[in-house]
Amino acid sequence: MTRKPVQTPIDRKTLAAELRQLADQLDRGALEVEQRTVPVGEPLFRKTKRKVKDDRAYLTFSCKIAIATPPSAAESAATKPTPAKQRPDVQGTPAAAKIMKKEIARLWKELGGRIGAAAQPAAADMAKLRRLFAEYQLYAPAAWADDWQRCVTAVGRCLDAAAASDFAAARRLIDAIDQQTKTCHKLHK
Repeated sequence: MTRKPVQTPIDRKTLAAELRQLADQLDRGALEVEQRTVPVGEPLFRKTKRKVKDDRAYLTFSCKIAIATPPSAAESAATKPTPAKQRPDVQGTPAAAKIMKKEIARLWKELGGRIGAAAQPAAADMAKLRRLFAEYQLYAPAAWADDWQRCVTAVGRCLDAAAASDFAAARRLIDAIDQQTKTCHKLHK
């Protein structure tokens, strides 16, 4: 079930002050999020929608911000996360991230099938998969960020091999990536 955001009436001056405060936090390089200070990293992605409907104008602004200093692998390993099946859904996880993850899985399966059949994958599909991997990096939880990065690197090598028509090397990489994925799912799900 999708929850609708609560709309609270607010006057122009208050809204402008809140937006200025957010802009000042971004300018300083540290945001106040969920009662803690988060260092702002690069890259930042923004999406703005503006539309007029009947007697109202709508401005929707969303922003994805990388955290500047993610916890080290040692810190991540020291704090074992609660298994996903025992955790409630994370509030605020953008639906776009879930859609992106499904699209990555679909494209990977499709490209893997083409490579397995020794057929050259479409350059546009390979470029799209690389772009999705880069964008999804912002959503990768710290607990499995290192594993995610290793997978991204291996997928890149696999796509490079396929682009060079070295299907034997690409298939070996696919097998290794699929095995790594299974291991990661056991560890982090």
